[in-house]
Amino acid sequence: GGVAANRIASWDGSSWSPLGSGMGGYYPCVFTLTVYDGKLIAGGDFTTAGGVAANGIASWDGSSWSPLGSGMGGDYLHVSGLTVYDGKLIAGGLFTTAGSVAASRIASWDGSSWSPLGSGMNYSVSALTVYDGKLIAGGLFMIAGSKVSAYLATWTKTSDSDTDGDGVPDNVDNCPTVYNPGQEDTDGDGIGDACDSDADGDGVPGDGDGSGQAGDNPCTGGATEGCDDNCPTTDNADQADADGDAVGDLCDNCPEASNPDQEDGDADHIGDVCDQCPNDRFNDIDGDGVCGDIDNCSGIYNPLQEDSNSDGIGDACEDCCYLRGDIDRSGAPPIDIADLVYLVDFMFNAGPEPPCPEEGDVDGSGILPIDIADLVYLVDYMFNAGPEPPPCQ
Repeated sequence: GGVAANRIASWDGSSWSPLGSGMGGYYPCVFTLTVYDGKLIAGGDFTTAGGVAANGIASWDGSSWSPLGSGMGGDYLHVSGLTVYDGKLIAGGLFTTAGSVAASRIASWDGSSWSPLGSGMNYSVSALTVYDGKLIAGGLFMIAGSKVSAYLATWTKTSDSDTDGDGVPDNVDNCPTVYNPGQEDTDGDGIGDACDSDADGDGVPGDGDGSGQAGDNPCTGGATEGCDDNCPTTDNADQADADGDAVGDLCDNCPEASNPDQEDGDADHIGDVCDQCPNDRFNDIDGDGVCGDIDNCSGIYNPLQEDSNSDGIGDACEDCCYLRGDIDRSGAPPIDIADLVYLVDFMFNAGPEPPCPEEGDVDGSGILPIDIADLVYLVDYMFNAGPEPPPCQ
């Protein structure tokens, strides 16, 4: 309405007014609003509210902004969903901590501190509401509370008692005396791995030598008794260990070469001693014989690594842009959900880099590496009738 209002404003029925000095930060957007304890709650990507540090979430009391604890943290503090459930404020987004507490993409605020909701989700929570006495969450996650629950999940309050403080009520906790928010139960016997003497159910206990310390004497050399399970999360009754490094073959990231430390620098599940590209988790994804960590154009086949202007970017990537937003370069249709999934996987799940970085620069800002603004631009274009990505130069 012609009034300066930094990312948030109020409407009194006839005119707009700012709410203090509004939000600040590198990408200070507000994505969601609700009311809790008589105050307006805002969630987004901002890092300040009214000049006060407030990571992703803040409250407005009518005259000033205040943080909710230390707010959200992790690689992304993004808050995209807010609601009130069971007398508590519920926040969802991309964060992995709330306050100083680990909270995977969803957390509750009781007015003074943050708490996780079980083990949370494996990816972003985009929307929250309450229906039929249950908290409903929607987003891009595939796992909720260690269960497969694609894009939609419910949370129901079942008990106030939580002895181990893991966010799972005692009456449904598969190991109520030991902190295990993920509720892992490898052998499906209803006893959480944290409480199960033989988590994988293969007949070889995790503390098979009875020392009181699981894993301090792993089985090797064909032994299956009087020693600890050498692969405690995978059924391996024979305790096979071909390289004799005390790590069972089924758990060994390099079963043909001894590597007791299981070092895996690029986290590709191939031990460094066996990995041709130990610092490239995609192991030369373009197949040009140059590992991705040193490839000057890691998404496009360029074995000669030509770089005419010596700028560190291979010629194959300098002039590769045909259509911004066609992240996976499928070309059919030009921009589709597969491109969005590719971009999300790259940005948040350590997925492969877009073959042509410039096509991943969806907003045409010229700012590389690809950032959250490019993802927001693509989502806005695909689902909110936003502007088309600008043409390649």
